[in-house]
Amino acid sequence: MQEPNPFEREKDDEGEKKITRREFLKGLGLTLGGLALSSPLLEILKEKEKGEEKKKEASVDPPTEEQEEIEEEDISSLCEVLDYEKEGDIKLDLETMEAIKNYWKKRYQESPELRNSLLQAYRKMGEWEDYLMEEFRKQGIEEKYAYLSIPESHWRLNAVSPAGAVGPYQFMPQTARSYGLKTSYFKDHHPNIEERRDPIKSARACASLLSDLYEASGDWSLSLSGYNGGFFWRYLKQARSRREDISYEGFLDYLEKRINKIKDEVQSSENERYRVRSEDNMTSIAQRFNMQVEELCRINNIENENQIYVGQEIVVPVPREKKRELFKRKIRGMVENLNYPHKFDAIYELIEEGFVEDKDDLLFFEKKEVKGRGVKEHIFKREDKSIYSLASNFSRVTVNDILEANSHIDPDNLQGGERIIIPGTKEEPTIRGIAKENGVDVKRLQKINPAIRDPREPIPAGYKIRV
Repeated sequence: MQEPNPFEREKDDEGEKKITRREFLKGLGLTLGGLALSSPLLEILKEKEKGEEKKKEASVDPPTEEQEEIEEEDISSLCEVLDYEKEGDIKLDLETMEAIKNYWKKRYQESPELRNSLLQAYRKMGEWEDYLMEEFRKQGIEEKYAYLSIPESHWRLNAVSPAGAVGPYQFMPQTARSYGLKTSYFKDHHPNIEERRDPIKSARACASLLSDLYEASGDWSLSLSGYNGGFFWRYLKQARSRREDISYEGFLDYLEKRINKIKDEVQSSENERYRVRSEDNMTSIAQRFNMQVEELCRINNIENENQIYVGQEIVVPVPREKKRELFKRKIRGMVENLNYPHKFDAIYELIEEGFVEDKDDLLFFEKKEVKGRGVKEHIFKREDKSIYSLASNFSRVTVNDILEANSHIDPDNLQGGERIIIPGTKEEPTIRGIAKENGVDVKRLQKINPAIRDPREPIPAGYKIRV
């Protein structure tokens, strides 16, 4: 999932002065269809306005292979349906969107890899399904949208996209934070907690975000485009500025104009311009465009291939047979906006038609608050026998720990009624330690607590886990 790309503040409305939340909304005119943006969306807006967000947010983990494959499949599918080689303008209308849905439905039925991914995703979701549905019901969102996790990640809780989105519902860091998810991406959150991976909590955030997007747009297909692509926001800004009605058909028309402009530019251009990045050298650039280094240097009048700089523009010739790939690369950012609603519709139709049936049994658990380090007072009784037997009653507490905390006692002459301080454990609580204390399998405990990254690392005191 991509981070929402909201409106920018119009300087002629409010200038550069510091503004309040109310003034911010008023200045932007964010009452689309009579509905103001929610606080979480507004927080994302404010982050964009301040320029504090990075253009591309990295994850703490590298992208997972399946997420990379999903992204490439999405791009290839859209290019196939839109058909760059066809003469005339590309049409984006409801008929085209129906074709995209049918394309995906056929692919999930006929591709062994996609069919298996769908079957496995639906089966594994069964362990959490009732809890997910409840989160959507609570917020007045149709339960079917719980299945958004299938086109997003094929229900991979640890999924990481190339852009840095994480979890079954693929949240970027700032959106996750704005919707109440704790993420190890931020330094002020605990490094061992990644709630984007938690099925129930990320479903709650998904339902809340969808609700806000629907309030902003009034259309579910448009809301799904907004969930998974930034052009949604650009369209809303344009429609608002032109005082046009907001609709999915209007959004398609907006994207159609952009795509056809790209198509015309690609078909008419002989060259492409590539801007050098920090990690680039002439060899990597030449390999990227399947060229020889010498030829690329000659075209760009570069005498020394080792003397290029970040931001420098490199001219790359585009032969006719490569223009389709160039077009594919240039429309990459619009793919999720167009694909996502209809890919979801295709998957949900297959579910409704009984194409997938097998589900794993629902998981059962209760919540328990993690206790941090602390002390407790114990009244020594005759049945405690000795300081040694007393220490054995407390996990990870030794006789020396008790003696250090109770300098006033004589360990060889303890009397009934003496107050003894039992110190906190030396180790911070971990999933592995909690599993041992409760006599449960650590893998089972980790399975129902996927937000905890490492079972061997500490968990913050007060955090609620499932047991």
